[in-house]
Amino acid sequence: VTKLHAGGKFDKDSYIYNLEGIPGQVLIEQINSIIKFKLIDTNVKNYSSSATHAYVDFDKLDLSNIYIRNRRDGDRFVAFGNSFEKKLKNYFIDSKVPRPERDSVPLFFTQNSLVWVIGHQVSNDYRVTSKTKRILMIQKEKMNAG
Repeated sequence: VTKLHAGGKFDKDSYIYNLEGIPGQVLIEQINSIIKFKLIDTNVKNYSSSATHAYVDFDKLDLSNIYIRNRRDGDRFVAFGNSFEKKLKNYFIDSKVPRPERDSVPLFFTQNSLVWVIGHQVSNDYRVTSKTKRILMIQKEKMNAG
């Protein structure tokens, strides 16, 4: 497992974790969860994402700059099944994500492109297609209290 580390903070509620490699895992202390990254077999037939895991096209990621952070003003992405970009704020409103939860939702990025709103939606730009050669499975696991 590759060691991953936390990056700098912008204010008391902001967080960013720069990822050093995949496969690997990172503890996101602010949400008491571990995010795990694993390459999986392309022979698996069901790539449906859920609140706890997502599947993305590994070869579309820029591994030189991957990170997890919470939202910032102006974040945008192309929601799964759409061809247009949407503000993350509007996605949260439309999806009825409670306002107090929005700032803690982790976001997985490559470069400046949002790949997965963790626990919610994969970007259409990184979805698994028939042309996908390598699949990255990303899992979110809650840490045990205590």
